[in-house]
Amino acid sequence: MLRNIVFSSLLAAGATCVSCRPKLRTEHFLNSGPSLDMASALIIGSEAAAIIDLPLAVPQAIELADWVAKTTDKPLVAAFASHFHPDHYLSGAAFLAKFPETKFYANSKAVDLVKNDAAERIKAWKNVLGDDVIVDKATIPTSYDYTFFTLPGDYSSPIYLLSLLAGDTVDETLFWIPSISTLIAGDSVYSHTLHLWLADQLSPALTDAWLSTLDFIEHLKPKRVILYITATTLLSNC
Repeated sequence: MLRNIVFSSLLAAGATCVSCRPKLRTEHFLNSGPSLDMASALIIGSEAAAIIDLPLAVPQAIELADWVAKTTDKPLVAAFASHFHPDHYLSGAAFLAKFPETKFYANSKAVDLVKNDAAERIKAWKNVLGDDVIVDKATIPTSYDYTFFTLPGDYSSPIYLLSLLAGDTVDETLFWIPSISTLIAGDSVYSHTLHLWLADQLSPALTDAWLSTLDFIEHLKPKRVILYITATTLLSNC
């Protein structure tokens, strides 16, 4: 029953906002090479912007920062990590050096996992990719457990944070923008060209939870999904 109420509320929000002239748009950047082709999503509003997911490696973080600066002249007010896997946050220090006023967030479950995991991940990835490719110290996101945020000047176009949901791990946040019927799906949706990351699927219950997340996405009926690798796919009749 509660789940149906959530679905109904989100769908109603989408219907309301779609009838308005949308002020938000999204762009995406594929972080290639050592950053494992993870797609970062940039949400651009009338007065400000926010970015979802920062890459694993320093070279791609610098490329991403340059791309953001070329893509919009709006101030970048926030960066979010969708979950704790290092290819979604580890280069935060290198990226945020280019945007010192930008706040970095994740849900509190992800923050706790990052705190416990970051030092080990840095050591492991330095051994694989080299000292210069991986940051020396992780930037820990600030906990953000609210259900939505708005960009300055676009208060009628909320971005909903759907968490905690299961994807290839248990701490996923999905970002739903009903005004433009766009879902930033993190690692809950994969390209058909990529094998799923299953190392965190330690029980059938976790696999079932991931399938439930896909059912949830289907009920949202997004027209556009920004996903892990390949960046964008269009969904119709969902």
